[in-house]
Amino acid sequence: AAMTTYQGELLEHTQAHAQAAYWFTRLNSGEATAAELREFEDWRRDPPENERSYRYICYFCDASLDACSNPSVCV
Repeated sequence: AAMTTYQGELLEHTQAHAQAAYWFTRLNSGEATAAELREFEDWRRDPPENERSYRYICYFCDASLDACSNPSVCV
């Protein structure tokens, strides 16, 4: 069966949140390399949904765990 527009948007949104959670975890692990930071910045810029998803993850992690100790990462 063909995917509806809504299903496609939901899938993209879910994927962006999963990627954002990965980046949040990686960047706050203290083990991210300079190359990973550059890759993160590239990911965050394109598409715009990535930035929104990352901010969403940061907001909830910061609010619930006070985990975002690096202001440059959670802007």
